[in-house]
Amino acid sequence: MNGGYLGLFPGTVHDNDDPEKKCRIKVDVPELLDGPTGWCLPALPYAGDGCGFALVPPVGAAVLVQWPRGDLSAQPVWSGANWSAGQAVPGAGPDTVVLLTPGGHRLELSDADGALTVTSSAGPVITLDDDGVRVDNGSGATIVMRNGQVDINDGALVVK
Repeated sequence: MNGGYLGLFPGTVHDNDDPEKKCRIKVDVPELLDGPTGWCLPALPYAGDGCGFALVPPVGAAVLVQWPRGDLSAQPVWSGANWSAGQAVPGAGPDTVVLLTPGGHRLELSDADGALTVTSSAGPVITLDDDGVRVDNGSGATIVMRNGQVDINDGALVVK
């Protein structure tokens, strides 16, 4: 056992196309290695048989890597990603949780205004809040459901 490499080491995602589809990545860790790691296991906040939190950072993302017991011959583990200097953060704050895909699909949960919003990169938006549900197709058509009433296209059709 070689315990000389304890702790977290910064790295950059080299490959995220895991042939086993288990959220593994290969990472460049120039501080320790001349080339990329082997497949790093993920340390995710939630995982189980048929369920879990499955997110894979994009190639080029900054991540943290560690080796069990500090042994570089053991399978490495990636335990998180972060934003490099100059990279845009998707707008999360202390009262808002945002999940934004590289393709622009967005899920926003806001305790500040009590809304859950799903936005497609093509424009459609679904919003659920304390007042009801709003569906906007991104091209001008809307359906709003609130107070026992359905409003289609801003009053063009109202169902009570």
